Amino acid sequence: MKRLLVALALLIAAPAPALAYTECTGPVTRIWADDAGLVWVVMNDGTVAKLLPGATSRETWLSMAMTALTTSRTITARFSGTQACGAERTDFVGMYLN
Repeated sequence: MKRLLVALALLIAAPAPALAYTECTGPVTRIWADDAGLVWVVMNDGTVAKLLPGATSRETWLSMAMTALTTSRTITARFSGTQACGAERTDFVGMYLN
């Protein structure tokens, strides 16, 4: 019975890292766009969300970041990895306008 419970626990816990994500919250301090179509959204803690030209929701995310910048609201940026906030991240997957 113990072996069955251990095996079941391992099957349930094994995909957990694949579901991990990091959320970084703070005000937007700058937005940079270059001639290659890349957009960087910079937060006050140094977190940089790099929006790639081919991203499906890139224009939506950019408009949310511009709204946060002009209205002094914060955003919560979600990244697919489990790295710490405060660095340039290319694994950007979503945003909340707080």
